[in-house]
Amino acid sequence: MNPFVGMNNNPNLIIDPTGTDWFYYKKEGEEEADWHFHKDEKKAMENKVGVDADGNDIKAIISGYSVVVLINGFTSEKLTPNGSITGDGARPAEITVLQEDGEKSNFDGYTMSSNMEKYGVIEDGDYIGKPQNHSTYGPSFVLNGGAGIKDYWGYNPYKPKQNGFLFGVYIHKSNSNTPFENYGGELNEGKSAISKGCILIAGRQWASFYNSVTKNRDQNSLSTLEMLISIRRN
Repeated sequence: MNPFVGMNNNPNLIIDPTGTDWFYYKKEGEEEADWHFHKDEKKAMENKVGVDADGNDIKAIISGYSVVVLINGFTSEKLTPNGSITGDGARPAEITVLQEDGEKSNFDGYTMSSNMEKYGVIEDGDYIGKPQNHSTYGPSFVLNGGAGIKDYWGYNPYKPKQNGFLFGVYIHKSNSNTPFENYGGELNEGKSAISKGCILIAGRQWASFYNSVTKNRDQNSLSTLEMLISIRRN
């Protein structure tokens, strides 16, 4: 995972005075740097460093959010020949959920829409996510309250009159209908799609992803949940 994901290439952008933070560094015994959670240990952690893609020492901190969803995507993401997010021939996005209690969970997803030639793709960036039901997929997470998000390529071929923006972008599950439980491609002989720009989580992993984000929260606390959703593609 790129240590700068979620920080606009500024590893100290978000500072939380409570001292509850995620730090990115190479822990003793680890082959690669990774995210590590520390509570009330900010001063002790200030000198911890990780390495960036070029091998340079960096110190990265994410804090101030109870839940962080890091999406490490690829412009070369690929579905299987039958349209599944996972399986032989697929190249999914790598999604990590960081929780305030220090839990870290990994999932497979898809960020490049069901057909990049037909549908828009949201640009890399940091967004605020909130729980909200999707009309088709049920419990989901809406990005920036459904407001317009710029297209990655600067043009939305599905709705060109929107001047390069996508509206109503969610994180939601992929199609869960048998036999394609991780299906993310087009439907109805190419007339529609699972994703016209939304971020997909592999269907078989959706329940675990949703529980990881919302865990131990009742309905009242869910209504106030705000999470950082950070998308970067290589």
